[in-house]
Amino acid sequence: LLRYIDYDHKATFLKMLNQQRMEGEHCDVVVVVENIEFRAHRCVLAACSNYFKKLFKKQSDEDNSIVELDFIRSDIFEEVLNYMYTAKISVRKRDVNLMMSSGQILGIRFLDKLCSQVTQTHTVTVNMPI
Repeated sequence: LLRYIDYDHKATFLKMLNQQRMEGEHCDVVVVVENIEFRAHRCVLAACSNYFKKLFKKQSDEDNSIVELDFIRSDIFEEVLNYMYTAKISVRKRDVNLMMSSGQILGIRFLDKLCSQVTQTHTVTVNMPI
């Protein structure tokens, strides 16, 4: 039995999903935050966020085609969504606490623990290995 491992698969997989999202391909949900629409893949949101996982489990697919969030700013959600698809996030220092609380509400463990990652710079960029 021969076994092979494609070490680039995870990075390529995320890159292709993000490209599909940016082009609106195969997106099956629209998240509306402050009247701004974000197209996404339900499976990506559910895999990254306990909030979305629970939401999608308890509702039918038709009920979940549009999800409105009123507890997060649109610019913060945009960064959260980018993180879900790229494993990278940029946060202004003044928004770190808001990002952490958003991570708590959305059930995204990495974002919930951002305070331990903060440095003295004005913009904090945290890259998680893929």
